[in-house]
Amino acid sequence: MPLFFNPQTPVSGITRLEEQLVQCQKALLLLDSLPARAHFRHPYFGVLNKEESIRFMTIHSRHHLSIVQDIQQPKGRVTK
Repeated sequence: MPLFFNPQTPVSGITRLEEQLVQCQKALLLLDSLPARAHFRHPYFGVLNKEESIRFMTIHSRHHLSIVQDIQQPKGRVTK
């Protein structure tokens, strides 16, 4: 049975965000221990193998980090 990381409540506040980060770190450790032939069901992309899942999560996480960095920039400054 595939494992899913799907937070049920919205993240609000730095403490909750830190809790979510700890959950993600634990999930990544579990992912690393799964066999190479493991598959995961993504709601939009369908079934992904382990390698595809890791690639997707890397791209997706970088996208979200970029959004956070843009939000942190002083108004009027563009980082791109």
